[in-house]
Amino acid sequence: MSMLLAEEVEKPLPPSYHQLLNRKLEEGVKIHRLGFGSAQDFDAVKQTLAINSNNFTFTQHYDVQSYQRFILIDNSQLFFFIEGNFFTTDNASLIELLTVYFNHFHS
Repeated sequence: MSMLLAEEVEKPLPPSYHQLLNRKLEEGVKIHRLGFGSAQDFDAVKQTLAINSNNFTFTQHYDVQSYQRFILIDNSQLFFFIEGNFFTTDNASLIELLTVYFNHFHS
C-alpha cells in the first residue's frame, strides 16, 4: 500500500485501522507500505504505527510527485484512488503496471 505522509500526519487514520493491520500481521499477512514525503513526516507516522513485526516493512520516499494512492493485494486485486474517486479491479494489465511501480519504490 502507498500513502502520502503529510496527509496521514494531518489526518491520522483511526485506531481501528491500526488494530486491523496488527491483527493481519499476527495472522501472517505481509504488509509493505510506501510513504511519500519528508523524513519528519515519515518518523511521525512510523511512531504512530508503532508496528514491530517481521511481516511489516515501511519505506520512505521523498518524491511526492510520483505518489499514487493504492493497495495491491496478493498481486491479484487492486484498490486505487484517482481524481477523488476510489476504484477496485482485478485487471491484470493494471495490476502489473502498479506492481512495477511498487517494486520500483520498494526495492
